Amino acid sequence: MSTAHAEEAYGRFQLTFYWVADEKDAPGRGNALIYDSSCAVLGVTTLAFLRSLALEGTGALVDGRTLNFDARCACGWVGVPCFREVDERWGFGVDGRRLRPFRSVASDPGVVPTGTVLYIPDLDGVEVPGEPPWGGFVHDGCVVADDRGSAIDGAQLDFFVGQKDLYKILDKRLHRPVVWVYGGDGRCPARP
Repeated sequence: MSTAHAEEAYGRFQLTFYWVADEKDAPGRGNALIYDSSCAVLGVTTLAFLRSLALEGTGALVDGRTLNFDARCACGWVGVPCFREVDERWGFGVDGRRLRPFRSVASDPGVVPTGTVLYIPDLDGVEVPGEPPWGGFVHDGCVVADDRGSAIDGAQLDFFVGQKDLYKILDKRLHRPVVWVYGGDGRCPARP
């Protein structure tokens, strides 16, 4: 660890990945209902896609709509995830923050508060897969805590990569299940 970053180090974090769930990846006859927070049915899909949508938080339907997690509600059974339609391809994180591939991370807000700019040296210099503007660039290591997840606890960052196929490429290039994380003040722009 570089001594220049020692006083602003958050420490070692597990690095995981998430993306927009795609209904095309879970074909089949649907019998699972997708609800909005008023318990209106937004669609019928496969149970596999509904599980993926609940895990990732944002999903692309085959009809072109994008759904984003809205709240836990009591539609069908208590605690079911309810969604809302959004006009943002990548969806939203916590507090309506737009998710940006390769720039947004989900964190435990008790460890890394929402809106915190972070620097991850292991990302610095990595060629990001995909097409511009969301990919096809060399990463500078700067990310923002734009989201949180129900399964994220403690020293873990869930790196938003937009698409599952891009995760597989990036994971091979990066191949780091644990990374050092630093505050981005002075090194990163306010919103990289």
